Amino acid sequence: MKSGKLTRAWFAWFIVAAILGGYYSLWTIATRPIKVKVVLIPQNAVHMTVFSLWGHWIGFEMRFQGGFSNPRVAELGNYAYRKSPTGELTFPNPGQLILTAISVNGGPSVELEAMPAGARSSMETSRRLTQNHHAASDEWTWSPRKRDGLWASPGKNEVSLTVVDVGQPLMGEEVTLVAQPPLSFRFGQSHYAWLWFAWFLCPLGAIILAIIGLALLWKTFVAKRA
Repeated sequence: MKSGKLTRAWFAWFIVAAILGGYYSLWTIATRPIKVKVVLIPQNAVHMTVFSLWGHWIGFEMRFQGGFSNPRVAELGNYAYRKSPTGELTFPNPGQLILTAISVNGGPSVELEAMPAGARSSMETSRRLTQNHHAASDEWTWSPRKRDGLWASPGKNEVSLTVVDVGQPLMGEEVTLVAQPPLSFRFGQSHYAWLWFAWFLCPLGAIILAIIGLALLWKTFVAKRA
């Protein structure tokens, strides 16, 4: 390969590598959840910083110790429900009350309440925080009339959470508060959807770039020996 063609090939390689690297960096930011520990005691407050590329709705959940082997249904609830003719969902096992107040960038606080446990792993159980509060002490009637989450503006956002009330069995327990990212493998907010392809494009692109890069290194070595 002539020197001019080799130089252009390297230039094109670096351009493609930079584009792929930038795409991967944006994907990393858009898919990274922010986590902070919080002790469930009334008036206890925690803070976290959430960075947003183009603005997004922040969804929140709390993660508790105890997974499949220790579901703690009485404390954390169970996402099994009866559906009424009007579309409302009644949860017979709502779990213990957790009521919080969350604000973004010093704005008005929004009360979010923990739903019954909706996801379990081998080690943890998750409860999503929602603006749709329970209807009675012995059941949860929920209808998605409000958008869950708070709006994060583009750039850095300071999020504050205060524990308002918590059921006695959970009093003093340390849990993980998670601010969900705008993009995951199964879900993405509309203006982040184009980054979803990174799950496949970035590994494939890295392999192709590595192969082409090795080939160019070999051709460069041969050209210098000539």
